[in-house]
Amino acid sequence: MKTTTKRVLGVKATGLTNEEMWEVYAQGIAQAMGLPNTGDNFVLTGNSLIANLAAFSKALPPSAIPTVPQALAQVYALGNTQIVEQGIYTQSMNRFFSEYATYIDGLIPPGAGPTPTQESQIRLLQQSLIEANAVYDADLQKALAAWKLQGEAFPGKYPTFQSFVNQSAWGQTLNTDTSVISGYNSQLNSLLTEIFGDKYLAIQTNKQVVDNVRTGQQGTIVFGPSVMEVNTDAGNMIVPRYDPSSLSTFSSWVDSTIAQHGKATPIKIDFTQSAGKYDFSKSSYFRNTNFKTNYFFFSASGGTSRSGTKVDIDTSSSSFKCTLMFDAITNVQLAPGVWLDTSLLYDYKNPKNLSIPSFLVIGMYPSIELEMDAASFSSAYAAYNSGGGFGIGSFWASASHSQGSSELNMSAEWDQSSNKVKIVGASVMPVILGMQVVKPSSNAGTFEVLKHSRNTIG
Repeated sequence: MKTTTKRVLGVKATGLTNEEMWEVYAQGIAQAMGLPNTGDNFVLTGNSLIANLAAFSKALPPSAIPTVPQALAQVYALGNTQIVEQGIYTQSMNRFFSEYATYIDGLIPPGAGPTPTQESQIRLLQQSLIEANAVYDADLQKALAAWKLQGEAFPGKYPTFQSFVNQSAWGQTLNTDTSVISGYNSQLNSLLTEIFGDKYLAIQTNKQVVDNVRTGQQGTIVFGPSVMEVNTDAGNMIVPRYDPSSLSTFSSWVDSTIAQHGKATPIKIDFTQSAGKYDFSKSSYFRNTNFKTNYFFFSASGGTSRSGTKVDIDTSSSSFKCTLMFDAITNVQLAPGVWLDTSLLYDYKNPKNLSIPSFLVIGMYPSIELEMDAASFSSAYAAYNSGGGFGIGSFWASASHSQGSSELNMSAEWDQSSNKVKIVGASVMPVILGMQVVKPSSNAGTFEVLKHSRNTIG
C-alpha cells in the first residue's frame, strides 16, 4: 500500500527546512503589514540594513539623524538599482534610469509610417544611440569612482561632483559623451518628426526631460522636478529624482515607536506555531531563489545571509522554539520622478526580467528568542564566537566584532543551562526588512503604485 506524509499543525516531523524558515519569516512580515499572503513580488533583505530616512526625527541621536539629501541618497540607491526578483534581495549591475533613458532614445510611435529606407536609417541611429549611451554610462561610473577616491585622498577638496568634473578631465569626457548622444538624438528627432509628425511629440518631450537629467548627472546644476541633490560619503551630487512617501510622517512613526518601546505589545513571528498555517507546496515566493548559494537562515554569517556558512540547528527537535519580534513595522513608498512617462512603456521589453522596489518594509526593535537542543546550541555558540558571528535570518551578532555603520548592531545573551539565546537590537535605528518590487513592462499599470507617492518628501 502506498503511504503519504501529511503536514500537520506545528513543526513537521523532519523539521522546518531552510527555505521554509525564510518563508515563515516573510509571511509573518507580510501579515504584519496587513497583507493576507506574501506575493512573489516581495523580497527580504539578506542583512539588517539601516533605514537612513528619518530626516525629521526628534528622538534619534543627533548624529544618527540624516539630512534630507542624505535620506534621498538611500532612496536613490535603492530605488534606481534593479534587482533579480527572488526571495532574498540580490542587486544587479543595471540602473533603471539608464535603461529607461536608452529605451526612450530608441522609441518610435507604433503603427505604419516609415519607408524601408527610413526604417534602416532609424535602426542605424538607434544602434548608435545604444552604443553612445553605454559609453556615457561607463564614463559616468568611472568619474564617480574617481571622485570618491579623490574625496578619500583629499577630504573637502571636491565637495560636490560638479566641482570635481569642473576641475578634472572627466568634465570634458562627459561633455563629449553627452554631445555625441545629443547629436544622434537630434538626427533621430528630425527623422521621426518628419515621418510621424504630432504622434512623435510625447516621445520628443520626454527625451528632453531625460536629457536634462543626463546634464544634471554630469555635474551641471539643473533645476526642476526631474532631478534631486543627494549627499553621499563622497559629497553632493545630482541624480535622477526618486520620491519617497513623506519622510516627516516616517520620522514621526520612528519617534512614536521609540516613545512606546516597552509599553506596546510586540509583533511576533513564531516559527514553531506559525509554520503549520502555510502550505509550502503552493508557495511561489521562492521559486527563483537558489538556496544552494549560501542563503542560510541559521549561519556563521559575517554580516549577510549569503557570505557565511550554514549552522546546523535541529528544527525537528522537541526543544526547538524560535520567535522573532518587532515593536512596529511600516513601509515607505518609492517612486521614479517625472522623467518616467508610464504612457510610453508600450514597447518596453525588460529583456533581463529585472525589478525595482515600489516600497520598503521597515521595522524597529527586532529581537529573537531561540531555544535549541544541546548540540544545536553548541554549534550556534561556536559560530557566535567565530569571526563571522551567528546569524538568524537577516540579523546577526558576534562576540568578536560589531556590524558596520550601515547595519543594525545586535547583541546576544546566551544561557547554556537552558540552551537559549536572545538576540536584540543594540540601537534605536529603524531597519529595512524587505521590499515590494515591481517589474517594469509594457503593462503601464504595474507602475501605478509608484506614481502615488510623488512630491511627498516633507
